[in-house]
Amino acid sequence: MNKSKVILFEANPGVTKTLSLALSKYYELAIFSNLKDGLRRIGQDPPTIIIIDLNISDLDGETVCHEVLKIGVKAPILIIGQDQSISTKLKYFKLGVEEYLAKPFSVGELIARLNIIQNRLKPSFHTIASMSNFPLILNKDNLSVKRDGGTEIFLRRKEYAILEYLIDNVGQIVSRQNLTQHAWKDSFQPWSNSVDVHIKYLRDKVDRPFSKSLITTIHGQGYRLELS
Repeated sequence: MNKSKVILFEANPGVTKTLSLALSKYYELAIFSNLKDGLRRIGQDPPTIIIIDLNISDLDGETVCHEVLKIGVKAPILIIGQDQSISTKLKYFKLGVEEYLAKPFSVGELIARLNIIQNRLKPSFHTIASMSNFPLILNKDNLSVKRDGGTEIFLRRKEYAILEYLIDNVGQIVSRQNLTQHAWKDSFQPWSNSVDVHIKYLRDKVDRPFSKSLITTIHGQGYRLELS
């Protein structure tokens, strides 16, 4: 079986050695300590997953994320960072980062998170909205949605998963717990307001530009996708 390709941005020699020994057993791993060489490799041979340690020698982690996303590679990004504050995590999630792993961490947890990301990438044969007048049509291949037959709106992976679940349960109240289980699909629980934050980003894209809102907050219970 072919190994998934992982690119790691890491500048610390000790961490590089440790992660190389651990990850090379499971992944085709390429490690870069500077942005230029890493971006060149990503452009030439797109990876399955990108890992960015915020301890990068030539640029800060936010700049690395911007540059990686700017070249149009859709590989999910996992951030390794020292700062465990909610504001820092939100900043990177808003950039489009898939996971944020705070230091200190075990190699086992990193591998588990990578496996979880890979499982999210597996193709889905789920068919949504067969009704011709349904206002939202999802495209799993590029994580986009069309509303009312308009142009594609591109979503982050968790935004897509949340919207997918709301569509599956259209007209019904969906709890935050159920949305969390569907979007994260793992034992690593996000912080308490993760779903609310991602719902806000989702609304910014699929509700606020339009005259009618589809996603309704049911206070104390969760959310509901309403078509009428």
